[in-house]
Amino acid sequence: MAVPASSAAICLERYDRERLLGQQWLHQFLVGTFASGATTATVASNIAAAITSCNSSYSAVGLTASYTSGSTFTVANPTPGPYLTVLSGTPADVSFATATGGSAGSNTCTGNTTGTFATSLVAATLATNVAAAINGCTAATTGVTAGSGGATLTLTAKAAGPGGNSIALTNTLADFSWTGGSPSNLSGGTCGSNSGSLFAYQYGASTCTVDSTAQLATSIANAINANSTLAPQVTAVPSTSGSNGIVTVTANALGTGGDYTTAVASFTGFSWSGNLTGGSGAARVQPNMFPATYSLSETTSSCSDFVIYPTGFAGAANAADIVAFNNIYSGQCTGVVPSAFWAYNTGGTATTSPALSLDGTQVAFIQVSGTTATLVILRPAAGGNPASPVTLTSTGRAQRTRVAKREGQGRACTP
Repeated sequence: MAVPASSAAICLERYDRERLLGQQWLHQFLVGTFASGATTATVASNIAAAITSCNSSYSAVGLTASYTSGSTFTVANPTPGPYLTVLSGTPADVSFATATGGSAGSNTCTGNTTGTFATSLVAATLATNVAAAINGCTAATTGVTAGSGGATLTLTAKAAGPGGNSIALTNTLADFSWTGGSPSNLSGGTCGSNSGSLFAYQYGASTCTVDSTAQLATSIANAINANSTLAPQVTAVPSTSGSNGIVTVTANALGTGGDYTTAVASFTGFSWSGNLTGGSGAARVQPNMFPATYSLSETTSSCSDFVIYPTGFAGAANAADIVAFNNIYSGQCTGVVPSAFWAYNTGGTATTSPALSLDGTQVAFIQVSGTTATLVILRPAAGGNPASPVTLTSTGRAQRTRVAKREGQGRACTP
């Protein structure tokens, strides 16, 4: 580098990507003066001092310079990242080598609570990188997990409850701030509540400690039963006995169909046994159907009173399609309560609620077999049980029926 004859100006053209406008770089021409010198070493030292002075007076310069020895000085960008290139300079005989160094960095955790993140010109990418650096550290030590959305970084306390509200946040980064300011604490942690998708895991206004596993089981059951999606499919009942809280979930649909319902737990300290089990094809009153009850007295109960159920099964040798039970009053009747009174296989599936005659000697219902619907009128007698019913057979003799008319009304009679 030749020695300038007198005081001269130096012009640095700075490409600053932090001020990127569309696809064009914003050029900032920063001008300063430096004193000439008798040697190239003096000139180099003076230029470095001029650049540093400009940066001290005008932070927008964004450059620092240092001189050690000889005719060379070093210009540096104090801002992290590869976002500055010094292209040219004046006066004559002063030239700049190609800029080197300057890295975006990496997302790493260098200690239990210390990490680095890669810088970026895009705010959303920067937020993602900060989150990655935080999550790279042990959450049990930092007490938080991080997530990002757009240019926003969200911290969530690892532990449930209001304990995380005491975690303090500070900020030493430019162009970055916490919602509550710095320093500020996390907020929003509560003991939880029972709703259609959430349940209270902890109790107690201040400490949020678990009162008991039984209480926890009750909370889980309440949340399931309040859920608009789950409630139509299953019913949850907590068991509060013993040292372990147990939640029993029962499919609302009858039969084995509910066995395909899968129970999944997504939180620690609790587990399901897998799919619901135990559904069977046992006889049950079908939806929109009701049993028929006959009582000998309107004022007192009798062990001879009986109730009739359609089973929902197609009648077969080992399956009744309609059954009746007597001895139905617990604490009053002896023997098996209730007891099978009669059971029939009528050759079809009862599709309506049974209707009793006033004296209880006849029962009527409609059954379906294949595509044929039939009105069935029974004069039942004691005998059979749901698994071994009395099977009706055709005698090949049609029953005689006459219709008597009196005072304009029709009455069906059987001789």
